[in-house]
Amino acid sequence: MAKSMTIEGTIEEALTNAVDEAFDDWASEHPSMANVIERIKITEPLATSLRKSPQYKAAAAAYHRSSLELELAGRLLDLAKTFLPALLW
Repeated sequence: MAKSMTIEGTIEEALTNAVDEAFDDWASEHPSMANVIERIKITEPLATSLRKSPQYKAAAAAYHRSSLELELAGRLLDLAKTFLPALLW
């Protein structure tokens, strides 16, 4: 049970990092928009949308099987970058 809690914490941390990095990348490409959009108002809905997606569930399941944090981080970052524009438009 303790290992599962650690895995869940790692997945949540990876999700937070992916969402933050996706927003930073987007903000660097759209600085004018980023100046008027509150980060928290975008990153929280983005994380929620990701958690509900089948792709997120697949990435989390793969992590549960392999415990490869780098693979999880990469998959979640790619997913966050895909979902972010949809939230903004």
